Amino acid sequence: MLLPDYNELVALGRHADPEGWGSRRKVMSEIQGAHVSLFQGRGLDFSEFREYSPGDDVRSIDWRVTARKGRPYTKIFTEERERAVYIIVDLNSYMQFGTRNTFKSVQAARAAALLAWTSHHLNDKTGALLFGQCSEGIKFLPARRSRKSIWEMLRSLCQPEDIHRRVSLSEALEIADRYLPIGASIFVISDFVDLGGHFEKNMGLLSRRREVSLVKVNDPADMHMPDAGRIQLSDHQGHKMEVNTSDRRGLELYQQLWQQSEMLLEDVAKKFRLKTLRIKTDGNVAEDLSREFRQLKRNSR
Repeated sequence: MLLPDYNELVALGRHADPEGWGSRRKVMSEIQGAHVSLFQGRGLDFSEFREYSPGDDVRSIDWRVTARKGRPYTKIFTEERERAVYIIVDLNSYMQFGTRNTFKSVQAARAAALLAWTSHHLNDKTGALLFGQCSEGIKFLPARRSRKSIWEMLRSLCQPEDIHRRVSLSEALEIADRYLPIGASIFVISDFVDLGGHFEKNMGLLSRRREVSLVKVNDPADMHMPDAGRIQLSDHQGHKMEVNTSDRRGLELYQQLWQQSEMLLEDVAKKFRLKTLRIKTDGNVAEDLSREFRQLKRNSR
C-alpha cells in the first residue's frame, strides 16, 4: 500500500470504541488501559483517602494517614476532565519507504489513527501537528473533543500534498514547543532517522513540561539495507552525503550512520525520560502498540 486508506483509518475508530472492539477487543483494551496508566501523571486530581485493598497501587499509600489510623490508607485520584493529546506525525517524503508489506508513512498513519481514536474514547481532547508534505510544511489542528477533528487529521494523513519542501524533525519540535499547551500528552511518530539540527535541544524544551512519547516506525532494511544503488543520507549533524549501497564500503557506512542515529535517539530518550514505542512496516500496528504499551507498563512498576 502506497498511501494510507481513509476508510481504514476511520474504521479503526470502531476497534477503539468499547462497543465495537470485536476481534480486537483485547488489543485495544490493553492500549487504552496502558494509555491511562502511563500518561495520567499530570492529569489527576486528588479525590479522597480510602483504606488499602489488595491490588491497590502501593505507591499511592499515604504514610501519614496510615500512621494516624493504624492501618494502611491510599490516596484516590480522579482524572482531570480537560486533557489534551497531540499527535505529531512526520509526513516527509522519506517516510514513503518500505521493503516489507507497506510504507512507513502508512504505518505512521495507522498508529496516529489508533492513538487518536483511543484518546477520543477516553474523553480526551485530541489534536495534531503534521509536518513535511502539507501546506506550508506544517499543519496544526487544535485539540478538540470531536470526531470531525479526527476525520480532518485522517484526511490530511491520506492526502499528502505534492510539494518538495522538507521540514526537519527539529523544526517541528520547535514549533510544537511554541504552540502545544503545557501539560499535554504528546506522541511523536517518525522513523527518527533525521536527527540533525537542534533535535536534542528542542526535544528537551518540548518535554520539559509535557508528557512526550516517541513512536518509531522501523523497516527491516533500516539496519540491513539491500542493494539500492546510490542514495542520499544525512548524519545526526545534518551533513548530507551520498552512499553507494551496491558497494560493501557503502553498506558499512550506511549501517554506521543508522547505528549513530539509534544511539542518539536512545540517549535523548533516556536523558529526558521519554517513553519509546516501536512499530514495524511488516507488523500489525495495533498488536505492535499493544505489545509496546504492555512492556512500558511493566517497566514503570
